[in-house]
Amino acid sequence: MVGVYDLNMELARERADAAGVQRVFASWPEVLSDPDVQCVGVLLPHDVHEQYAIEALEAGKHVVCEKPLAPTLAECDRMLAAASSADRKLFPVHNRVYSPVVEKMGEIVHQDGIGEVFLAQTTGFEARPRSRPGWPRRAAAGRVDVASGASDVRAALAARRRRARELSAG
Repeated sequence: MVGVYDLNMELARERADAAGVQRVFASWPEVLSDPDVQCVGVLLPHDVHEQYAIEALEAGKHVVCEKPLAPTLAECDRMLAAASSADRKLFPVHNRVYSPVVEKMGEIVHQDGIGEVFLAQTTGFEARPRSRPGWPRRAAAGRVDVASGASDVRAALAARRRRARELSAG
């Protein structure tokens, strides 16, 4: 990791220290202009993902972006177009799909340890998102908010189940 940037310099320093990172960037343009920065993590409220991801892509950086990629399909399309135009990668984070719990669930499903799966339901116990002072917020009109972590887990388990059936049939 090259460095950490946050509007709140104190928080940036705390995060950098916790991760053993020496450098704290003073500004977003400084991050974008640094040739040592090859990839940027967009770890921001959903409604500003598009702005920061596109700025980073246009600056020649690859981007890892928290899910959902953006609140609207149009924003996602613009982000993907920017990645294509810049010949850079845009990676959405799917952190739960590879968690030990999901891996274990997949193993159990694959081994037919629970029989035929006909319903999958998840319950999350995360803290509610907090608005960060200084970050712009848009009105909710046209906004789509989904429990994408749970959807990703269910999709991953279904895909593992299909692969297991294909292997046993083949």
